[in-house]
Amino acid sequence: MSSEVVRQFKGNKFDKADIGNAPISGDYDLVHESPEYQSFEKSKYTKMKIGLVFLVLGFSLQILSNMLQAFFH
Repeated sequence: MSSEVVRQFKGNKFDKADIGNAPISGDYDLVHESPEYQSFEKSKYTKMKIGLVFLVLGFSLQILSNMLQAFFH
């Protein structure tokens, strides 16, 4: 999970057609993230969620084993 947080995107974050079209002040909706960046972000957050599930599962099993050990001894 921590590797997904540290890993950096190597491509262009914004569509090249949109770069330079952003106004100095006002509406910034003219600039859109590139499809590659959106895919990278989606993949990163999916992997982080899976990592969190494994962490919670591991912690839960550890707590359960400690409770069982205390109960039976």
